[in-house]
This record gives sequence, structure tokens and C-alpha cells, in this order.
Amino acid sequence: MLGGAQTQIIAESGADTVEYFNKVVKGQHANVVAFSEQGKHWLEHLRKRKCKPIALSTIERLGANVEEVDQSPYRRLSRL
Repeated sequence: MLGGAQTQIIAESGADTVEYFNKVVKGQHANVVAFSEQGKHWLEHLRKRKCKPIALSTIERLGANVEEVDQSPYRRLSRL
């Protein structure tokens, strides 16, 4: 819990305003990569790598997991 002095500092800095939120939080979305896109890049890297190759069946299983997580964002990863 924040004390009075901490709350005052936050208020004076403007960090608790809608404008600050829009500038800092919403502005970050331009650099965000979707889970599905990152998963595609990762799987492609696994397919092409020369050092310690991974079996195709493993890559296919991982791909299925990536798709399942992407389609069910609220599902616990530990249940996959």
C-alpha cells in the first residue's frame, strides 16, 4: 500500500493521468509482436537450425502447442 508521501509524488509527477497512460502504455503497442507471430519465427528457427537439430515430430508438437495457446489465451501453459 502506498503512503501519503508516495501518493503525492505520483500525483505531482502526472503518472496517474490518462494522458500519461496513453503516452507510455498505449505507445508501446507499436513495438509489440503478437504471440502467434513470435511463435512462427521460433518454429521456423527450429526447422532451419543446423546445430543440435530437433526432430520434425517435436517441432510439429510444439507448433500445435503454439496454436493452442494463441487460440486460448486464458488457458494455463502448465496444462499443455
